[in-house]
Amino acid sequence: MPIENPENNSNNLLVGLPWWVRGLAIVGFPMLAAAYLTWIIGQVLPLKVDNVSIKLDQVHTLEVQHHSTFLSKWDSQEEISKQLIAIALASCINAAKDETSRNRCLGR
Repeated sequence: MPIENPENNSNNLLVGLPWWVRGLAIVGFPMLAAAYLTWIIGQVLPLKVDNVSIKLDQVHTLEVQHHSTFLSKWDSQEEISKQLIAIALASCINAAKDETSRNRCLGR
């Protein structure tokens, strides 16, 4: 390898500077900033994805609990409605004075 003469080198300003300064001068600050931010995103993004996954699992668990609670309340409301209809039908039949009125209560 030939020894470089600093006088023949077109980058006289870079001679004797630390390696990181020469690297910054060659690739430029925007490229260095982009590489740094890409590295940061690579470190932080997997943690954020894991957190989102955990939150989605919690939301799913709450949804299942809510759905089961809703269904149990719906079943009890349906039972209450059936009992009220039966009471209303019995009251209609008891209040009817003749056969025609009773048939109207029974839907005939």
